[in-house]
Amino acid sequence: MFNKLFSIKVHLCFLILLSSYRLSSQNNYAEIITNHSVRSEALISIVVRVLNEDQSINTSVSSNFELIASPAILENDIIKIHRGVGSVTTKVYASEDFEISIGNLVGQKTISVSDNTPFVQISGEISSNTNWLSDSIIYINNHLIIGVGATLTIGEGVRVFLGEKVNLIVKGKLKIVGISDKPVIFQPYDQDKPWGGISFSNINDTSSIDYCFFIYGGDNEEYVFGHSNSQPVLMITNSALELQNTFILDNPGKAVGGNHSVIKTEDCIFSRSDTGGEYHFCQINISGSYFIDIPNDDGISIDDDNDASYFYGLYTNAIQSSVIENCVFFIGKDDGIDHNSANLLIKNCWIEGFDHEGIAASNTNNITIYNTLVTNCDQGIEAGYGEPIVVIDHCVLVNNDVGLRFGDSYNWGCEGHITTTNSIMYNNVDNILNFDLLTQGSVENAIDISYSMTNDADYDNYPNCITGVPLFNENYILLPESPGNNMANDGSDLGLIDLSLSVYDNLVSNVEKFNVFPNPLRNDCRLSFNLDKNADILLQVYSSSGSLVYEKNFKNLKAQKHSIPFRNKLKSGLYNFVLLFNNETVATKKVIVL
Repeated sequence: MFNKLFSIKVHLCFLILLSSYRLSSQNNYAEIITNHSVRSEALISIVVRVLNEDQSINTSVSSNFELIASPAILENDIIKIHRGVGSVTTKVYASEDFEISIGNLVGQKTISVSDNTPFVQISGEISSNTNWLSDSIIYINNHLIIGVGATLTIGEGVRVFLGEKVNLIVKGKLKIVGISDKPVIFQPYDQDKPWGGISFSNINDTSSIDYCFFIYGGDNEEYVFGHSNSQPVLMITNSALELQNTFILDNPGKAVGGNHSVIKTEDCIFSRSDTGGEYHFCQINISGSYFIDIPNDDGISIDDDNDASYFYGLYTNAIQSSVIENCVFFIGKDDGIDHNSANLLIKNCWIEGFDHEGIAASNTNNITIYNTLVTNCDQGIEAGYGEPIVVIDHCVLVNNDVGLRFGDSYNWGCEGHITTTNSIMYNNVDNILNFDLLTQGSVENAIDISYSMTNDADYDNYPNCITGVPLFNENYILLPESPGNNMANDGSDLGLIDLSLSVYDNLVSNVEKFNVFPNPLRNDCRLSFNLDKNADILLQVYSSSGSLVYEKNFKNLKAQKHSIPFRNKLKSGLYNFVLLFNNETVATKKVIVL
């Protein structure tokens, strides 16, 4: 369709893109991230991402797979993969180098075995810039402080062992620079005696962590924080931290704690830890990350506020909401996301299997939830006590006990509001519930619903609402023949939107300020753009499924501002308008046709 330098890639909204090397040209291959070297008898954590050829996660893969270690023995040889991602921590017994592979998936990782590698023992304070060289082994036998003004850089493949309840205290700056082949590992020196955590308290600088495992930490009772009275493995106070490809697994403490801080999290995995993350008065951005089995996968119900993510209050001078996008939340014993007086935007997420709420909102301030699935939870989305303002658009709430709830299990009174558009409530025991425990009745005008499939007698006649049996694909996006197709107020389908058609290559700058007005459009519109040199321009229009539906050439356009009429002959729906400059893609614009 285009030349080899440019392409349009079609992908589902939940196929989270990752930076990772390919292990095979076949359709399903396993990226295996684990220790590059171990002792003959040692703990080992393994992360697996099942990837497509374009290196996106294959979210269709959800199953248990056999872990094969040849010629070694694993105490636990099963890894649970959900929506393409899984992890396990186990003990390995090996007398020689061995190879890890995953069931019938393509891909393997070779691990060397050595009991003779010397280690450096350290404690006290680091007062100047220090590097821990690649592949070294460090034993922190007592609390270690990175002093003000000092930077500790930890190179690829470093293994850090910590004594019982020992902490790393960062008053300066920490940089962990692992890579996929050689991640950095933090683990206890004695696996039966968990270590403490890492605390950050530098308001003037940003620490960073990339490709690092943290296991069996968060067990120092002197450093507990927040709900469930546990120590965070990573605690950020009046500071800033950036996490990429960080795997916080199998910890007695919570994964992350934040207090008056700025935290950015990309492509990380939080699993089998007391809480995924708890943030007080923080600015948070989480993308492309997985929260699985919080706090564990033993199947025994508890009620100890073990949320996958908890947000409380507003960051000082915050100019925007905290954001969670393109994330998967799978199985937890409390809430998937708990909002309490925060400003929060959730978009393009998959939330499944939480004992309480998939998303709970309470107290004050705002939460907006867009293009998100909540399924198999006690309650899908809840506006609880206080005055939370909840805005829901293009969401699917299916197979929960309660789909959409105004009210909660406290008798503190509920005075907030829910506005829902373009969404689907289906096959919940109760699709929509309005009940305040304090007043023992419904709250008048608490829920506004329009352009939605409610399947609830109390709301079926709200503006442009319908009833029906939705027909979904495997990603809970409506099939073309389903009720609700093309019935959203933006001309797209009800429920989840397939965010197809994105240009990932860097576009050349010969076209500037490409706009389509009006957007959404009903009849005619105009295409406007600035052209910096004379050229032929080709307009191509693609449907949401990636099909080319319209094409037109504009020959010998001059280097100037152009405003070109376009007569709409398109059916209602979501389209991608693409401009090609001398046969190279230079600009795209998503357009809704009503």
